[in-house]
Amino acid sequence: MLKPLKYKLYTFIIILSLPGVLLIAINSVEQYQNRIKNYKQQAILTSQKLSFRQIKLIEETHSYLKYLATVPELQNPTSPICGDFLKKILKINSTYTNLGVSNKDGDLLCNALPLTDKINVSD
Repeated sequence: MLKPLKYKLYTFIIILSLPGVLLIAINSVEQYQNRIKNYKQQAILTSQKLSFRQIKLIEETHSYLKYLATVPELQNPTSPICGDFLKKILKINSTYTNLGVSNKDGDLLCNALPLTDKINVSD
């Protein structure tokens, strides 16, 4: 007689705890969905910031190259003055890893950093 009462008590406790367990499960799913939503928003914001920084860098590089095209030291790219000048301005502007002047075919004639091989930048 005690065993059926024991099983009824267990069944009663399980039935009583089901709403709480369901609420915990629903809450966990909602938190998970909110985290995913937040991560997506962060990813979008990060990509937008990077995109704007890239656009700004391209614009600054365009202006910088327009200025460099007018500098007298770069007008004769076969002169040693050209490489010395580029070396000096490369130290001032750490945005770029190297600077050079090429001919119309893309062959580097003047470079800020010494190169051991011929380099073609036409692509």
